[in-house]
Amino acid sequence: MPLHHQPKQTPVKKDRYLHRFDITGESGTNYRISFDTAQMCWCCACRGCCRYGSCKHLIACGLKGRKFGRQDSIPTAAPQVAGYLT
Repeated sequence: MPLHHQPKQTPVKKDRYLHRFDITGESGTNYRISFDTAQMCWCCACRGCCRYGSCKHLIACGLKGRKFGRQDSIPTAAPQVAGYLT
C-alpha cells in the first residue's frame, strides 16, 4: 500500500516588526527603527538599543524602547519624524 505524503500546512506568518523607517545618525550611518510586536516596544538596529533597551535615535524620535516597558497597544502608523539626527 503506497503512502500518500500530504504537504505540511504552513501557518500564516505575521511580521514581527511593524512601521519600519530609517533615520540617519550624526555619523552618516542609517539605522532602522521599527515597532517590535513581540516585546510591544520600539526598537532600533543600533548596538545601544540592543544592549540597553533604548538609544539616542529612539529618544530623538520621541519613542520609548524596551527599557521603558511594554506599550499598551500596537501603534496604527509610524511617527512622522525627520530623517536626520542632529
